[in-house]
This record gives sequence, C-alpha cells and structure tokens, in this order.
Amino acid sequence: HLRLNERRNELLALAAGRKIVGISGHSKAKTVGQIRRMSLSDIVAAIPEDYLLVNLQYGDVTAEIKDLKKLKGRFVHIVDHVDIFEDVDDFAALVASCDKVISIDNTTVHVAGALGKECHVLLPFTGEWRWGENGAKSSYWYPSLRLHWQDKLFDWSACLKAVARELM
Repeated sequence: HLRLNERRNELLALAAGRKIVGISGHSKAKTVGQIRRMSLSDIVAAIPEDYLLVNLQYGDVTAEIKDLKKLKGRFVHIVDHVDIFEDVDDFAALVASCDKVISIDNTTVHVAGALGKECHVLLPFTGEWRWGENGAKSSYWYPSLRLHWQDKLFDWSACLKAVARELM
C-alpha cells in the first residue's frame, strides 16, 4: 500500500481537485500493434479540460507529449520516477492512483481490469476474440472495463466520441 499511497498523494496534489485520468495509446505487439495504435493527441482531444492527464504509456513518449503541450496546450504528466515497463508493482500503483484510464488494447487495460479500475478500452474494428463480438460494451474478463469499438477500420472517431460522452 505504500507505493499506492505515494502515487495517489502525488497525483492528488497535482490534480488540485480535478479528476485524474491515465492514458496509453501504443502497443508493441508485433502482429496487431499497428492497427491498435493511436496518438496520445487523439486520446487527449476526447478528454475534457478539467482532468489531470497522466501518462501510462511505456517507452519514450516525451517528444509526443512535448508536441501535445506546444500544439494543443494540453499537459500530460509523466511520473518519471516510475518505470512503467520494468516495475509492474509501481505501474500497478500508478494505474490504481488514477480515477479513470483510457487506453488501446495493451497491458494497461489488463492491469486496470485486474485492479477493478474504470477503464475505457479503445478497440480496432477487427478486435481480438477476448473482447467478444464487435460492438460488445463490456468485458467478459473485467467488469470495470468499458469497450469502445471503431465503426470503420483505422477510424477512431466513434470510439473517441463515445469516451468523450462518458467523461462529460
């Protein structure tokens, strides 16, 4: 509980009363990573301004986050003392510290689901069997996940509109 308390207190201080949402948009899965991937900028555009945005994406996304701040005026907080890729305990504490999570189909959604954290999963038109039939709204495996599907291959607009409606 120590890590969870540390992460949550850190984020609450930054949030200053706002809701905290963790975001992730990339996958390194070799066969399906490209159809799952979306820019953090597209995800952030669906999130109301009154949320603290927290990076849950592994890998180096600092350039993408700097561009987001410069071009869109939105800041995504990177908890740089948490190694998202190598330290599963600290990553889980970071996910648990968020009020909500928005992510494509990657490790982040499975961690959020295992923790019972509200998570909006952005799924490609050709989702994998584990998410059920295209259009299913909930997960068989994780009751806290909400599924949002593409209407057309490579078109994330329907998913993002659905998430934006739920966050309002």
